[in-house]
Amino acid sequence: MTMVNVEHISGPVRVRGTGALLAVLSLVLLSGCVKRDLEYRTGIPDVGDGRVEIALDWNGAQRPQQARYLFYREEDGTLYRSFEGITDGYEGSLPAGKYRLIVHNTDAVRVGFCGMENYTSAFVFALSEESVKSSRAGSACIQEPEGVYGIGECEAGVTLDVRQGETLVSTVRPHCLTRQVKLHFELENMQMEHIGGYLNGVTPSVVLATGECRPADCAVAFSTTTRIQGTEFTAAVHVFDIRTAHQDTPGSNTLDVTLSDANGQGHDMTIDITDTVKEVIDKNGGKVPVEIPVKIELVLIDNGNLQATVTPWDDGGTGGGHPFPDN
Repeated sequence: MTMVNVEHISGPVRVRGTGALLAVLSLVLLSGCVKRDLEYRTGIPDVGDGRVEIALDWNGAQRPQQARYLFYREEDGTLYRSFEGITDGYEGSLPAGKYRLIVHNTDAVRVGFCGMENYTSAFVFALSEESVKSSRAGSACIQEPEGVYGIGECEAGVTLDVRQGETLVSTVRPHCLTRQVKLHFELENMQMEHIGGYLNGVTPSVVLATGECRPADCAVAFSTTTRIQGTEFTAAVHVFDIRTAHQDTPGSNTLDVTLSDANGQGHDMTIDITDTVKEVIDKNGGKVPVEIPVKIELVLIDNGNLQATVTPWDDGGTGGGHPFPDN
């Protein structure tokens, strides 16, 4: 949905006068559907109210189907009103005053929401994995959060200044709050039927107002798919954030891996991927990228033990080569 700014000033657009207001509303209606606040749309808005028109811009991402709009009182952060609707945008009336806004989608997978009564305490969290108690590293296990979007600000900043008799037109750009750790296993001198295990050192939740992850150390179970029968396996693990991005301690991110052979026998090992994850982040300007590609080469050596070599992985094309080619 594209909102057309009839008058541009610093921050959000404000429109005075009935004629200008009707012009803006006509353009809004032509540009797509929005969630209507029926309580305020019927009849004439109460004296002292101002209009709010919010367009959602997903920055080219696949658009979720449902969104929630939460308006908080600016003075104390308490929730004033919330609405649910489609993901094009929102229109409604609010009493004149200053508000803060959180927008998130409600069709995310394997997550819950908590603390929504206050702007500073609202967060989204990954549901616990009840089928297992912990990984071998002792970390509590959570499910993979997927398709999670949210934001605690708009183009005007963190505060919406709603004024009597005026229309505030603004754009909100929710961010994807999850990342993918992409694992690529290559086996040498052996063949296996399946590889699975746990990724340790992931964070379980995100504060919606800031996008910051709440500190904790959890694990996510993963299961691979076969790329080349017996020798190559891949997995994409969805997480909010990873410990390596914020701490320098050894073993910040490890894999508890179980390899199953044709006879059903399991072979367990722990693989430290911390240095490789740091390398990927450093190559991305110090920011955690949307995808963190990790290649694990496993070699069966003479004494029957497994030796692991971990490097960044170029998951385009053949899966080989340098993950950051020169332009």
